[in-house]
Amino acid sequence: MIQEVTTSAEVDTVVSLAATIWREYFPRLITPAQIEYMLERFLSQSAIRAQMTGGTRYYLLQTESRVVGFMAVAEQKQALHISKLYVHEDARGQGLAREALHFLEIHCHRQGLDRLWLRVNMQNELAISVYKRLGFHIHETLVEDIGGGFVMDDYVMEKAIH
Repeated sequence: MIQEVTTSAEVDTVVSLAATIWREYFPRLITPAQIEYMLERFLSQSAIRAQMTGGTRYYLLQTESRVVGFMAVAEQKQALHISKLYVHEDARGQGLAREALHFLEIHCHRQGLDRLWLRVNMQNELAISVYKRLGFHIHETLVEDIGGGFVMDDYVMEKAIH
């Protein structure tokens, strides 16, 4: 089930999930210092509220028994930017990313948007392979200074919506 985040308690759920997922998954890709910096800068309660005020929509990903992930999206011109899509370790491999992307494709059709796009760390081979299986392709490479002495080395991946 996918549910839009609208309440302060739901934002708190996203913050908690982000901390758990990032600290579990990302040490193989980036330093603990960068993880903490990015959690504060992009996934703190104040950061999420500011993003939502700016038009980003957050969604909780749920199984029958609990919330196991979240995603965030924003419409940009004729595309939908997936800025976040994270699933808890014990819920990976159950088709939640596929379900989430199908939900977003339906949204694109309804809104007349022609593509989905996202950024993924160039070293994140697991996520890259999942996105490729789901119809995304690498469009370009981006290296971005995000402050604090940290850089994001990402692929921009896209999927056309027909």
